[in-house]
Amino acid sequence: MWFFDVMEHIPIHLVQEARLGGPVQTRWISKQTIKQRGRIEGSFVQGHIGRETSDFYSYYFGHDVSCRRNRPNRNDEGNIDPLFPPISIFNQNGQGSKKRRKRGFTDMEMQSAVTHILLNCPKIQSSVNLFINTWCNEAIYTEFSKWLRNYVYDEYSSVQHLQLVKEVALGPESQVLAMNKYCVNGFKFQTEEVSRNKKTNNSGVYIQGDVDGTGQTIEYYGVIQEIIEVRYSGWPNKKIVLFRCEWFDPSHRGTKVDHQHNIIEVKHTRKYISYDHFIITQHVKQVYYTSYPLRRDKADWWVVIKSKPMGRIEIDNVLDVAYQNDVAIVQQQVDVELETTLQHPQHILEEVYDDEILNVEEEISENEENESFDNEEWDDNENETTEEEEWENDGIETSEEE
Repeated sequence: MWFFDVMEHIPIHLVQEARLGGPVQTRWISKQTIKQRGRIEGSFVQGHIGRETSDFYSYYFGHDVSCRRNRPNRNDEGNIDPLFPPISIFNQNGQGSKKRRKRGFTDMEMQSAVTHILLNCPKIQSSVNLFINTWCNEAIYTEFSKWLRNYVYDEYSSVQHLQLVKEVALGPESQVLAMNKYCVNGFKFQTEEVSRNKKTNNSGVYIQGDVDGTGQTIEYYGVIQEIIEVRYSGWPNKKIVLFRCEWFDPSHRGTKVDHQHNIIEVKHTRKYISYDHFIITQHVKQVYYTSYPLRRDKADWWVVIKSKPMGRIEIDNVLDVAYQNDVAIVQQQVDVELETTLQHPQHILEEVYDDEILNVEEEISENEENESFDNEEWDDNENETTEEEEWENDGIETSEEE
């Protein structure tokens, strides 16, 4: 009697299976192409040809044409209305959880959220510049929302504002919708409360800020505390999703960067002093934090690890243009014939006959022969001078030997 252990035979069979079938992910894709089980190889070939052909054709169309190549993944789902008025801040990708609850905005939260929305609205940038020139940059976080409301609704002002700008300047509704999950930019974000005691942590965020005095960009790292949806009155419906985050201190006391090993550390016990907790969801990227388990002196420090979006490759400075927009420039060939008339210096047109052209060609050939003869005589003279110089040099050498 013998004992059969399947685990001893698995390594042998797995190697043979990998050699015959290739990587397992390609075999999963190939299963979808099997339409006729009696001709499996032909189904593979036809399915692969159809997929490659459709992918090749998709490069000839813009992003407005829906195809498999530009289909959004599950972390980028959202509704973008092409007929929406041109305020892009209220028409962004993103999908939140269906379970939501209503809550009221406090005065401090309302002022911080409204100011952040106004500063990032493209249609109000001219008003922002006017406020900075009139007042100062420091008062923009406390007085800009009130100033904009009075400026837009001023009856004696000669500036005509759009109705959408007036509705945005009036402010959002006092009730907001809070949620725990939101998918945007290829990331799945969750609040700190939901991510607590889980193996995966999706509450870490970071954003690039202004440039400091040394010319380096300041990066802010934080943790999501709440995800809210702010709505504005009027038609069409205007809504925007914000992250209420708790930011760490971006100064050298709260954030350390090791450029040699590319390690970023944040001190989670030091918080950002300014009350600027809200950020637009489309502007953030995801990070997660890990601690030092074996160092007591690093107990208050976390290491920042930046995540990559799912199903997306980030390439900078790439111009993505549809192939059908390329225009090939074809230069038409035109036969150009030499004119038989020459222009006189005094703009008198004279006809040139064939006999005159032949005489000119004979004169040119005679001049070339004379030049070649002169060059030969010049070469002979050079050779003679070189022989005399050699004779003199030989005489000098013999005298030195004597």
